[in-house]
Amino acid sequence: MTLAIPILMYHYLGSPPTVEDRPYYVAAETFQAQLDLLRAEGFTTIDLIDLADHLEGGAPLPKRPLVLTFDDGHASFHGVATGVLARAGYSATVFAITGRVGQPGYCTWDELREVERAGHRVGSHTHTHPILTHLDDAATSDELTRSRTLLAAELGHPVTILAYRGGHHDDRVVGLTRAAGYRCAVTTRPGFNGAGSDLLMLRRNAVREGPDNRYLAYRRYHEQIE
Repeated sequence: MTLAIPILMYHYLGSPPTVEDRPYYVAAETFQAQLDLLRAEGFTTIDLIDLADHLEGGAPLPKRPLVLTFDDGHASFHGVATGVLARAGYSATVFAITGRVGQPGYCTWDELREVERAGHRVGSHTHTHPILTHLDDAATSDELTRSRTLLAAELGHPVTILAYRGGHHDDRVVGLTRAAGYRCAVTTRPGFNGAGSDLLMLRRNAVREGPDNRYLAYRRYHEQIE
């Protein structure tokens, strides 16, 4: 059986404070309903390292694996998402902007450590959240290595997963990401991941608030399995 593995992308849970933020939030009640739906469909969460181990070495996965990710490291991941995830028996990855850790609206280092103790994974979303394709090589490498170094120092272990801001990447950025020591990186290109997927250009499906959420893609998953 060939698995087509979905990665879902969230940002923060709550109410949108501005019009600009509206595409990037999901209400906590909606998130709970989505997880209930995914559980009913038989999905089991894995993380990106599990996915990498499977794609590179054939490590076994559950029948219907799913990766849940949250970009930016918003405080709502610690304050809201972890409770909803715990009730569902699910885990997720939060990609932190290291330069914003501890700022208003973002997780603190203690909260990120607590998140990991609860069974979730913390990854890099760069240090200052730039679009990497807009930077030169030196600045891109600095964003990648500074974030990874800070995460390792604060969390006490190497961090090898990254989310590109806005999914922006090209061959140059991918090469620099590899050189900085990352094993996996996620984009915002929709679709599924399986045999032949590049670990530094993994696809994700964005999930947004609203009843007509075509991005959840849990039913399309079944069409990818034979």
